[in-house]
Amino acid sequence: MKKNIKFLILLLAMTWLNSHGQVDTNSVKKELIRSDVNIRSGNTRDVLTNFFQLALNDLTGPDKRFRLSTNLFALRLKTNPKLNIDSFYKRNTFWRNSNLDFDVKLDSNYKFNGAAFGYRYAIVNKRDFTLAKDFERLIWTALEDHRKIADTINGLIAKTFSGNPNLLIRFNDELNEYTAQGSNKRFGELSDTLKRIIKTALPDRTFDEDWRFARSAKEIYVNVKDRYKNKFLWVASLNASTYSDGFLFSNIDLSTQATSGISNPDARNNVEFDINAKLSFLDDTIKTGRKLNRQMLSAEGGLNWVFRDRNTDKSILELKGSFEYNYILNGVYANEERRLFTLNATLRFRVTDEIWIPFEIKYDPEDSNVFGFLSIKSNFDWLKGLRN
Repeated sequence: MKKNIKFLILLLAMTWLNSHGQVDTNSVKKELIRSDVNIRSGNTRDVLTNFFQLALNDLTGPDKRFRLSTNLFALRLKTNPKLNIDSFYKRNTFWRNSNLDFDVKLDSNYKFNGAAFGYRYAIVNKRDFTLAKDFERLIWTALEDHRKIADTINGLIAKTFSGNPNLLIRFNDELNEYTAQGSNKRFGELSDTLKRIIKTALPDRTFDEDWRFARSAKEIYVNVKDRYKNKFLWVASLNASTYSDGFLFSNIDLSTQATSGISNPDARNNVEFDINAKLSFLDDTIKTGRKLNRQMLSAEGGLNWVFRDRNTDKSILELKGSFEYNYILNGVYANEERRLFTLNATLRFRVTDEIWIPFEIKYDPEDSNVFGFLSIKSNFDWLKGLRN
């Protein structure tokens, strides 16, 4: 049977909440069902895309690239929607953690200058909460704790007014109205008696005037899911570029990249570390023939500040600062420095849900050179119809 594969666990949780009269399932779907794509930063989606990404890289530089990145599982699902079943999704870890990259290179005159192909695989992908082993446990533990709150309050009301049926009915009705499905009633709107009972029943909890029981139930999923903002993601990749005639490889890159959040995951804005290293085998243009005699090692590390929308929790602006070190292992040209150290900054802002514009600046402190790179990236999803 066809399933909403990305949110199977969530739907189970919503069924529980709905059956206990605590939340409107339809409103939850509209308000809360955001895939792990939405909590990912733009930087993380560059590391590994869940669906498809079209990028126009280095538009202001001499070597422009048009890149299409695809997730292998999304590609299979696009070509065969019948595979949209939860069992297939669960057992295809390799496909979900794999990306293919296709580049078209252009020179400064926008003429074809070769192509590039790449493959990325997530060696560790803790960001994918949809299949995380502890996600279901955390959800159900939180839901159970929430249910116990209502049971504890009900028990104290029954004990307090056991000898007065009229008051028992009155405060039971008030509590049911407060905890009812879709209720938006605030704690501050309750009677003083019921507020006192709730505080007595739950002495270790703090209730502000704006606390809503139903809204708190809906926030369970968000609070658990948001912990995955900071989970570790580590990928390894292989990329190869051709010459302008499309034959043979002009360079081959072996690289790895890792990122993880380091700030409080409950905060609206958060900070991620990002490190990457690359070993490149390049064509030595000084020598005749096409041989990858030139080798270069590069490493970069820094922090990415993610600023999120207050209501949707989506990243809307990111600022990344990093240090980069390049070392030529073999094939140093005349008058070329073997080592190059730069300070980098990337400002990335979101134009729409799908489109990002990153602007990167590299500063060489030794020669006081500044390099700027402008790109446009679109993270789009051809699977919306399948997930509805």
